[in-house]
Amino acid sequence: MTHPSPFRVPAPCIINVGTIVHKHDMLRLLSRLNHVSYTHVCHGENRSQGVAALVEVINDPQQATLLADHLLHLNLSSFDYLELRQGDANQTQFVLVRGDEELCLESIEPPLEDGIAALDHHQTFGDSSLEFALAHIIAAKLDAHLDGNSDIDDTTW
Repeated sequence: MTHPSPFRVPAPCIINVGTIVHKHDMLRLLSRLNHVSYTHVCHGENRSQGVAALVEVINDPQQATLLADHLLHLNLSSFDYLELRQGDANQTQFVLVRGDEELCLESIEPPLEDGIAALDHHQTFGDSSLEFALAHIIAAKLDAHLDGNSDIDDTTW
């Protein structure tokens, strides 16, 4: 018969500020984010900053964290722990830390500017958009055949 240990430590309770070391807890917090502003700091030097759509959050030691073309593929295995901090206007900052490197994320509303409107593109290009584009391609191909244009190759789609 086993007896409960009198030294059992309860699960932590972190409210807005604190350090999270368990990958499962990090995954729970970060997977709810959609669009983020980010700042990448290495050895105290600001390396890059911008906005991105958070495409996926994984915990796989065989994959990298990747940020390109305003799309962030976040791998928790790339970091040692997560710090929750309070930013401006009590906005939560999610700071992923590994040694002297930090990736600070803040949740933002989807951007509306033309330069970064592509952030929503991967989420809004659904079946109806595909059907619409395909219908236009078929109609254009049919029009070309009806006009007697023989320069169109039927195998090119």
